[in-house]
Amino acid sequence: MIQGLNGAVSASGLQAAADETAAAQDRGQQEQAFPGAWGDAYTVTISDRAKARLAAAVESGAEAGEADTEQKPSAQEYWEKLLGVSSGASTTADGNRLKVTVKGDAVEVLEYAGSRLVRKTTGMLGASGVDLTTEVYDRSGRTTQKIQTHFTGLDSDLSVTSSSGMTRTTQWFDGRQLVRQMEESMRLSSSYSGTPNADAFERLNLAQLADSLGGSGQDKPTDEGTLWSLLDFAGSLTKDTQKTDYYATVTDYADGRVTQRITIDQANSYENTTNHGDAVNAGRDPHSTEQTRQEARLFLRVESYDAQGNILRDVSFSDTMDSFSSSGVQHRQSLSVSWYVDGERVKRSQGELTMERGENTDLETRPTLLQFLNVDEADYAADTPLNASEILSLGLTQAATDSGHFKQALKADVESGRYDTAGDVARGNNGDRPYTLEWTNEIYSEGELVARQRDVESATGNRTPEDTLLRTGGGLTEDARPALLHRTEHVEEAYEGGHLTTRGVISSHEYIFEGDRQGPDEVRTATHAEKQSGLKKIVMNDVYAATIEDVDADRHAASEAFSLELGLSLGDLRETLTAVNSAGKEEEAMAGMIGE
Repeated sequence: MIQGLNGAVSASGLQAAADETAAAQDRGQQEQAFPGAWGDAYTVTISDRAKARLAAAVESGAEAGEADTEQKPSAQEYWEKLLGVSSGASTTADGNRLKVTVKGDAVEVLEYAGSRLVRKTTGMLGASGVDLTTEVYDRSGRTTQKIQTHFTGLDSDLSVTSSSGMTRTTQWFDGRQLVRQMEESMRLSSSYSGTPNADAFERLNLAQLADSLGGSGQDKPTDEGTLWSLLDFAGSLTKDTQKTDYYATVTDYADGRVTQRITIDQANSYENTTNHGDAVNAGRDPHSTEQTRQEARLFLRVESYDAQGNILRDVSFSDTMDSFSSSGVQHRQSLSVSWYVDGERVKRSQGELTMERGENTDLETRPTLLQFLNVDEADYAADTPLNASEILSLGLTQAATDSGHFKQALKADVESGRYDTAGDVARGNNGDRPYTLEWTNEIYSEGELVARQRDVESATGNRTPEDTLLRTGGGLTEDARPALLHRTEHVEEAYEGGHLTTRGVISSHEYIFEGDRQGPDEVRTATHAEKQSGLKKIVMNDVYAATIEDVDADRHAASEAFSLELGLSLGDLRETLTAVNSAGKEEEAMAGMIGE
């Protein structure tokens, strides 16, 4: 049925009016641009006879609406669709027995390995969403893992913009003792635009006319966002904007005290083009989606504590990959690490990295929307675009039963080394991507800074003209011409009583030296060195007919230090993600998932 601003109008009552003007509408749709950002709202001329029929339909809309209103699914149907299970007894893919019981708004799912209960999930439908609790049991029947999930925004909203959220608390036990706890939240915001389908115009104009006859005073649509629904884009090509915000803390305990806490904060923005139709559209396969732009941000913090509860090590790492950027800098990383003894800081290291896409070398990729949410492409590119709650609910079963959900993509990237951009630079695998990288070490004694070492390396595009017509032998050969010109700097400082006492600096940079009229151009390296101690200062300058690689043996000091420390920090994250992803799956009998 059609839902107007003043109430429901039966589809049967509108049909006569629709038939009266079908030919006019079809011609109008072919000749006029559709409403929205591309032009003014499209209207058609409705005959007086059609208006009279529509007025009668509006007058009797309430009665007709009662008959036409679609029945809401029962709690049993709802749970079966949401969890992908059927009431009664069944068998999982790994041979475990499953028993599903629905009572009122509540559901209970029991999973047995032989006669032993290995997993129990209970759920309740509420006004604010869905609550699910899963418990995993060991061979003695003790709880080893408990997952509590709350899902909000679970509705059938057809708006082109929507949002939904999920929170989880997962606990791990050794006997009766809590050994790990994970708190998580996920928020998804969805928005769609594009060309509405053919049926959208008929619905739009009938709803517009119903509003006018119903006395709303609004005789034409003025805002695309208030009139288009997801149904209007069924089978069409859409431009999708999806934004995810994921936050998690994982805390490890030993004898009741905190030993380690890891914080994960990911905020991602995606733009996709999706074909919801059954045929190829604009070169895109049926029911497929393609990512066109992405901004991915990761923040990681790792805190380690000693037996007395004092901080031992504090690590902060951030990674931003931005294909939306117009500044040229698409990739940024920062890393900060502090070490402590008896709660007092003894060393601090920190680094920064910025990188741009090269002419021939792209940047590393980050997980796509489907990879991040662990969603199947065919499900996402369904006939009708999915609202935010429908997208999140595709993984609700996994979220309720799998503690590793939402983190598989991050784990895969960490294990494959995709965050080790500094390591690529140090190993000479950077290609022609311009970058700047710096690393600083500071040593402290009794709370005071006593020494600082700073290393910087960078590479910029070689903008030197390749040749000159006036110099027959000028220009570098294609193989000899570098795509990047490098620069390095090394600084060492010593302090006493908080005052700088000694400072030494060595800096180098490459440039193109144009030879004489008969000779080729050369890559040369200029160096500058100075050392100051008290009032004494020594300065040296030199030029070498060589690259920085041949002149500066410590040219990669910054990238090597950054890569090494990041590897140690991500190692802690990798161990935790492995433990979180494998928890509850140690025994094959316990590996079955609800709905498998």
